[in-house]
Amino acid sequence: MAQESTSLDNKSKAAIIESLGLVYLNESKYPEAEVFFKEALPIVEESPGPDGQYLAGDLANLAYVIAQMHRYSDAEPLYRRSVRILERMELSSTPAAYAKVFTGYADLLRKMKKPGAEELEARADAILHRPNPSPAR
Repeated sequence: MAQESTSLDNKSKAAIIESLGLVYLNESKYPEAEVFFKEALPIVEESPGPDGQYLAGDLANLAYVIAQMHRYSDAEPLYRRSVRILERMELSSTPAAYAKVFTGYADLLRKMKKPGAEELEARADAILHRPNPSPAR
């Protein structure tokens, strides 16, 4: 029971730190956002449970802010790891978030003049245009 409580506390702490990163990201204060996303990342990585989508999102956020500071080679492995995590997961209720990771990585590959951007964009498009399953009756 004590471990569950600690886990919840760590998730809450990570969420608060991530929120601060998002505030700076929304203000285009990328160096400040990077500090908070980097601080939250090990907490999310160590949290037990099937929260891969949160880790993928955190990695993508960190990759994005690093790419905005033109540190493309530092951002690429973060995007790549995020995509790998998402590939192992089933689509959640937030397909737009998944697609955003794929398009962000595609944008980075274009800036780096590397191949693969078209495939990532096609995957993002397929995710966004996938028919919604009809609700059970």
